[in-house]
Amino acid sequence: MKKKKFFLFVGIVGIILIAAFIWGFEKNNSYRSQSDTRNSVSEIIEGKSKDYNLVFYKKGCPYCKGAMFEIVKGAVDSSLREGGAETLFVDTEGKAGRELVKKYHVRYAATVVKVRNKKEVKKMVYAEKVAGKYRAKEEVVDEVFRR
Repeated sequence: MKKKKFFLFVGIVGIILIAAFIWGFEKNNSYRSQSDTRNSVSEIIEGKSKDYNLVFYKKGCPYCKGAMFEIVKGAVDSSLREGGAETLFVDTEGKAGRELVKKYHVRYAATVVKVRNKKEVKKMVYAEKVAGKYRAKEEVVDEVFRR
């Protein structure tokens, strides 16, 4: 009887720890945890180096959510690499986000704009739906963050 209670207790504690770990992982690896908190386009763009990426997302977008892990990982890896471009995450529903959507003519929330030498180089949709699942487009992740 004591063994059953012990294993039940350990099982419950284990489940709680796993749930807390998953919640913390999701919270720390989301677009919002990477977001820039400034409010105007000039505050975001003017102070940047000549090379940066703008990753657009929208809360509730299944494409954005499905690609989130690979995009955030690519951005972090790129920023740590010498000569890597800085990445800004832009909520399309925020004030600055709406301005940037207009400035770069963004049509889909799951879009990344690659800027090199202070000029727009390429605008790409970074997510796709394959076999009913949303995921990052590997070729886009490679081009934006790994080259």
